[in-house]
Amino acid sequence: MSKYLIADGRPSLPAASDVRYHMNKKDPQMLNHTVRMSSLIFKLVLVIFSLAKTNLRLSIQPWLIRYSCIAFCTLIMCVNQAKAQNYPPGTFTIDGFAVSCGNTVTTVTPNIPDIAYAQPGRIQLHPRLNNYPTGVKLFVYAHECAHQFVGSDEVAADAWAIKVGRLQGWINPLILDQICRFLWFSPGDWTHFPGPQRCQLMIHAYTMP
Repeated sequence: MSKYLIADGRPSLPAASDVRYHMNKKDPQMLNHTVRMSSLIFKLVLVIFSLAKTNLRLSIQPWLIRYSCIAFCTLIMCVNQAKAQNYPPGTFTIDGFAVSCGNTVTTVTPNIPDIAYAQPGRIQLHPRLNNYPTGVKLFVYAHECAHQFVGSDEVAADAWAIKVGRLQGWINPLILDQICRFLWFSPGDWTHFPGPQRCQLMIHAYTMP
């Protein structure tokens, strides 16, 4: 099994003793399901108690208490299942590739608005990232890792990730095409260019020394 390391801004291949295999076995679809279920159950609890205040003038009956308790307990169970998973530096893998970003902690959590997010000292990944090809996953991780070194500049983070991938051997023209397809329909925002522009800039970065 090949192992690559994204460590400190200077891409290098690690020795086998430098990495540990720790595969995330959580099912991303199950995590998404639990989040949706917890939301539905919470709404159900609100509806039950709202009914007690309507013109029907329902009193607090035993069935109301019983089903409310069941709904609340189920909600707690779902929330617990959807908790974030934290991986200390050097313990996270992507499809068998051990990846590291200096002393950065990696968190897998459904509680972020995007597929990935970077904070100082932490990379957050949404479980739905598992639905994409390995090269795309590695690029996303490397892009968020880049923010630890280049700051908030999204163009620089894209270029850093592409160059790391090229030098380490997990990005080639085929993988670059997969990454472009992944980003192509992104409309962009106040920090990101639209997908086609990002793709053009990444192709340029790939061809540069």
